[in-house]
This record gives sequence, C-alpha cells and structure tokens, in this order.
Amino acid sequence: MCNLIENIVARLSKLGLSFSQKEDQRTRTATTNGSANFDAVIKAIENEIMKINGENIIVRGENGSIFDMKEKEAEIKKAFYVECYCYDCLSAYFIRVWHEKALFMEKEWISVDIDEIKQSLWFD
Repeated sequence: MCNLIENIVARLSKLGLSFSQKEDQRTRTATTNGSANFDAVIKAIENEIMKINGENIIVRGENGSIFDMKEKEAEIKKAFYVECYCYDCLSAYFIRVWHEKALFMEKEWISVDIDEIKQSLWFD
C-alpha cells in the first residue's frame, strides 16, 4: 500500500477539510464536503499523485450537473477527476473533486471523494 489516501487526507486537512474514511478487505474510501480553495485542493492532490510510481489520468472540467432520483440538485462549477494506477501496491485510485452549487438553496462547497481498489484486477 502506498498511503496515497492518507497523504492526500493529511494535506487537505491542512486546508480545513475533514474526511470520513471507510475500509474493507478490498476497498478504501475517503470523502468530504466543505469550504476550501478549489485550486489549492487540486494542487495538493496533484503533488501527491505525482509521487506515485504508476499511471495518472487527469481530467478537468468547467461544468456539470448532479442528479438525485432523476431530480437535478446541484451544478458542478469546476471539476477535477483522476484515475491513478500504482505499480508498487497494485491499487487503482479514483479521485473526484467538484466545486458544487446547490439549486434549492444558496450554498456552494467543495466535494472530494477518493476510492481505492486494492490489488486491482486492472493489473492482471
């Protein structure tokens, strides 16, 4: 295990974000919603993923939508998505960062979700 989740959570905690984490035998996840500078969050994540011996796929976007039970609930103002395949620990990571704006209230926030598949079949 390369500790990517722990390293990202530690860096983003310094930006004021607090994470919920769960783990089982095959997967780990870390998630948060809060207030932080989007660009600072992205820079911190990029710094950590570039330390990994593996492949990184990075996607950036400017808009999107979130639907819950067919109802549009929020707009995505900025988006950052990463797939990271670590050649050392053989884990696959999926990292999503959204700058969201609610439609039914005056609220904006940053969401960060990190999923790890341990010993990913991607490497087979």
